Amino acid sequence: MMITEKERFELELELLESLANPMYIHYLAQNGLLDDPAFQRYLNYLQYWHTAPYVSYVEYPHALAFLKLLQVDSFRQAMKRQEFALMAYQQQGLHWQYYTE
Repeated sequence: MMITEKERFELELELLESLANPMYIHYLAQNGLLDDPAFQRYLNYLQYWHTAPYVSYVEYPHALAFLKLLQVDSFRQAMKRQEFALMAYQQQGLHWQYYTE
């Protein structure tokens, strides 16, 4: 079954936005997806979300930051460790609590 362009757009955006959650990234790391070369290529492909007009559809900017970090092997490896994922999660919460524009 073929998916439409709209469905593909929605699926890719949904996956991208799920990357805003450090605990989800930890789950991916724990289950070996971040070590999978095909998944790494897919994450690289998703970099187009950093550009206009796609970036305007992204509701959770941290997703873009984590997408960029997922290009770095040491970050992917660190996200396997629960304490690192929790630290990222806590830092994200502090950012939301104290950041002002």
